[in-house]
Amino acid sequence: MERHTNEECSYRIVECLLKCGVSLRLNQMEEHISNDCPKTIVSCKNKCGVKIEKCDVENHINMDCPLEIIDCPNKGESLFEDGC
Repeated sequence: MERHTNEECSYRIVECLLKCGVSLRLNQMEEHISNDCPKTIVSCKNKCGVKIEKCDVENHINMDCPLEIIDCPNKGESLFEDGC
């Protein structure tokens, strides 16, 4: 019984395989990694080719993604109304 409880039981509590700090039932791991885990590797939504942890997507989009469309920093201050 001890072996089942500690090694085989799909209802035993384990740490997330991606080390996000969450403890959950082993039988919930696949759903957690697919839907909730911030450490899951995903592709950039802009299709720039970068693969990053889900928790870093917002920072990547705001700071690093070469395909994110942003307003020109010179908007309203250059010869052109919309910026350069």
